[in-house]
Amino acid sequence: MCYLSDLALHLLRAVPKMKKFLIQREKRMSRIKYEETAVRAAECLRMALPLMTRQTARPHPLSYAVWYEHVAGRNAALSAEIESLMADGAMLDDAQTARLYHKHVMDVDTQAAARVAEGFRGILDDVGESARQAGMHSERFESALANWQQAVADGHAAQPALSEAMRTDTQAMRTAVGELQSRLQGSRGEVERLKRELDRAREEAMRDALTGLANRRAFDLRLAACLGDDGGQGCLLLTDIDHFKKVNDTYGHLFGDQVLRAVAQGVRACVGPEHMAARVGGEEFAILLPEAGLVHAQALAEKIRSTVANSRIRRREGGDPIGQVTVSLGVAARRRSESADGWFERADQALYAAKHGGRNRVNVAH
Repeated sequence: MCYLSDLALHLLRAVPKMKKFLIQREKRMSRIKYEETAVRAAECLRMALPLMTRQTARPHPLSYAVWYEHVAGRNAALSAEIESLMADGAMLDDAQTARLYHKHVMDVDTQAAARVAEGFRGILDDVGESARQAGMHSERFESALANWQQAVADGHAAQPALSEAMRTDTQAMRTAVGELQSRLQGSRGEVERLKRELDRAREEAMRDALTGLANRRAFDLRLAACLGDDGGQGCLLLTDIDHFKKVNDTYGHLFGDQVLRAVAQGVRACVGPEHMAARVGGEEFAILLPEAGLVHAQALAEKIRSTVANSRIRRREGGDPIGQVTVSLGVAARRRSESADGWFERADQALYAAKHGGRNRVNVAH
């Protein structure tokens, strides 16, 4: 009986601590995202408004959030994609602005974590109440047991009233413990469901919604992990769709999205499970090869280039294929003690050289 009493006591003590932890965590997650001073916020407003009103997109809150993040310099991936989309004087429409907001500004992780925290708090409340009831019955049972032991010592153990009280308290204790076990069993299933939901949300937060590849956040984490390996091996490939702006201008952004998905599918078909393929910008993709040497990386880059060049993408309206879609690639082998930015920059320079060398080609950084 002491074991049951201790169990109830530990559960009762744990519930307030867990609730406090979850409440504090939820407060941290719901804390305002923008912490600029009033002066800085006003300066961002002054810079954002002219840019926002210059677009074809309506000046709604999503649009302001996108331009605020851009001018504040707090979202490098968003700024890179805006600059890519607006190259040569193009303007952003409502659909593009909404896509930018949902991809780069809206924090899906916070929403999912809040739902999971709420679920865990409900479980703790439920189990905590059962533990409290079990603790109360445990105390009553221990008191009845002490009375019984005293009665035995005094030679009054056969008193009917004492025997009936002992039987009643034993039954109540059995019921309380059974209910606690049942709720703990039910809570185990709910915890597993919440864990799956959190895993799914985490996975979605690391995936590019348009192409299904990893996104820039996932790529940056994997790149940092790769640099944390003292082996010093690995290669980085950067690839960019040639003349992508012309595709958008000629066929529209919806077809541009179709081209992005098709190129991503070609990249995915070439890389192995040990590699990481990610969309890191508007029409830019990165492939991280953690253990590969330069010869293997160059061969893979050539395979990706030829796969895309030999594919034919058909317009959904009419089904007619468009002209050849090609990609250029830059390859950079890892250097010891090199930073993530330095490695990425060398691969980007190699890509730049491939484009200026005629496009639809692979260039290796030296």
